[in-house]
Amino acid sequence: MMKRIISLITIVLLLLINQNVFSQQFKNSNVLSFEKADSVTVSKIYYRDKEFSAPLATNFVPAKKDSITGEITLPYYKEEKDTIYQLSRKRLLDAQIVALNSLLQNKKSFSSKGVALQNHYDFEINYYRKGVVFQYVRISSVTNKITIAKDGCKSIKDKNKQEIDPCLFYGSISDTFKKHILKLEAK
Repeated sequence: MMKRIISLITIVLLLLINQNVFSQQFKNSNVLSFEKADSVTVSKIYYRDKEFSAPLATNFVPAKKDSITGEITLPYYKEEKDTIYQLSRKRLLDAQIVALNSLLQNKKSFSSKGVALQNHYDFEINYYRKGVVFQYVRISSVTNKITIAKDGCKSIKDKNKQEIDPCLFYGSISDTFKKHILKLEAK
């Protein structure tokens, strides 16, 4: 009897934790405004963050003695920073933009799987207005995570008093959508 109660409590706790973890903004994939873009580019990105950096031993700076004052500095570890390089960039044709926008508006382009927590991405699609990026789509081909964001929005509070940014979406992409993005960048 006690095992059943513990099992029931464990299941309830897991469901509550799961609900809180996935109560982030995964519902509104209609963030982008497609009619306002002057041009669209797709870029292949090299992104290395602290999680993928070298072990601490290579970032160790040993103690040093100053040649003038004779003071000794304490040893420390160098802080690794995110490294982001744009490997290639391609401006999309009008037909490619229409196809991409229709995929971004199609619910089947998104997977119902959970979203990876890493910020890693290797494809970035930028929407320009008057030469300035006003919205972007970032995709990780490793984790299938997609981040869609638009500038210039103020956050609002939902019925649970949780802050929501109406111009931000996190989700997972389907394999079909991933193949389309890989083809776009390759052409």
